[in-house]
Amino acid sequence: DRRRVEFNGHRQTQGWKGGEAELQNSRKTLAEGPQNNCKRIGKSARNDLYSSQLQGYGK
Repeated sequence: DRRRVEFNGHRQTQGWKGGEAELQNSRKTLAEGPQNNCKRIGKSARNDLYSSQLQGYGK
């Protein structure tokens, strides 16, 4: 269906990759960083990922 094709296309764009990279960073910070810092970074990465998915569905 057309929306899924566009959504998958959006996942290849820079915005999606940026969110993915930030998610990887937050996982690394989660493993080695201070407790309060990693929670804040992880939440920020999840929000970016969620908003990039919303943009994909909005097209």
